[in-house]
Amino acid sequence: MSTFAGDGFLRPKPPRILIPGSAENNIWYLRRDSDTVIVFVHGIFSDSRACWLTEDGEGEYWPSLVSRDPRFDEASIYLGGFHTALDSRDYTVRHCAGELFAAISRGAASVLDKRRIVFVCHSTGGIVTRYMLESRSAQFAEKDIGILLIASPSRGSALATRLRFLSDYFGNGLAKQLESGNDSLDELDDRFWRLIHERRIRRLSGMEAFEHHFVLHSKFVNTKSRVVPKESAERYFPPARLLPHTNHFSCVKPNGPNHPAHLLLVDFCIQFGLGVQTELRHTRSRVGQTIAELRRDLDLLDALIESLPAESPQRHEEERNREQLMNNLRAERPLAGFRRL
Repeated sequence: MSTFAGDGFLRPKPPRILIPGSAENNIWYLRRDSDTVIVFVHGIFSDSRACWLTEDGEGEYWPSLVSRDPRFDEASIYLGGFHTALDSRDYTVRHCAGELFAAISRGAASVLDKRRIVFVCHSTGGIVTRYMLESRSAQFAEKDIGILLIASPSRGSALATRLRFLSDYFGNGLAKQLESGNDSLDELDDRFWRLIHERRIRRLSGMEAFEHHFVLHSKFVNTKSRVVPKESAERYFPPARLLPHTNHFSCVKPNGPNHPAHLLLVDFCIQFGLGVQTELRHTRSRVGQTIAELRRDLDLLDALIESLPAESPQRHEEERNREQLMNNLRAERPLAGFRRL
């Protein structure tokens, strides 16, 4: 696992971070000249602003955090989304998936022009993204696709079932589809399993995670229920990871680089090789590297090696890089081409 003490390796937060307006979806947050893009997809009754923005007054916004993290220096960032409201009535998963697909394929330089696409999905956003990938698998067949499902009710939510009277009152089709045992959700589950086993998207990778506590939580009250329990969140890419000290909403609102959701994204990208930069590779190209920075690179490289399969070629390559780095430290000199203190 890639963990870091503090946030000193991040680029400084600007006085005002870039945050989209309410209900402003399907826009580029950061466009870079690379083959990798991270697409954030929000959940029901949310948008690209509210879903990823912290609620504790610190003003952190997850796409901004990713943009300032040098480990993601090769990634563009796109804010994907779909129409969702109490009165959206018969605007169902199928319509949401169609809206998202149309957005990421629109324009001269679209998301679909990238070779590596990582979808970061919260709750219903995971269902919408799975529907899109399955129903339009031919458009993704030759790409590297990663899907990170965070608190996504792949088998439905008992809470949605208990609140059925609200979805009935408002006639909200999307909310009805989130109920446990919903026929359309079960059908999508079967279809997505076939997509995986038939390898219609050959380079499809995924990871799942779920919240720790119910939304209303107190250490003095033993509340075992969750909006999305492990049984529903862990479906296609087990084992699902528990995100400690989070609820259904805070699990996608990192307040810093050591938040479990941000570390999950780092680990996912490294594990499946989806274009994430390591801090080591970033600093190799930086003039004026010091001995202290080399020691920090060594710690980062150790974390990367630990996350790779034991006999993988990439691990062997990184172990050779580590040996070279150790030689530089022993000689008290930086990598070739950089000045020493």
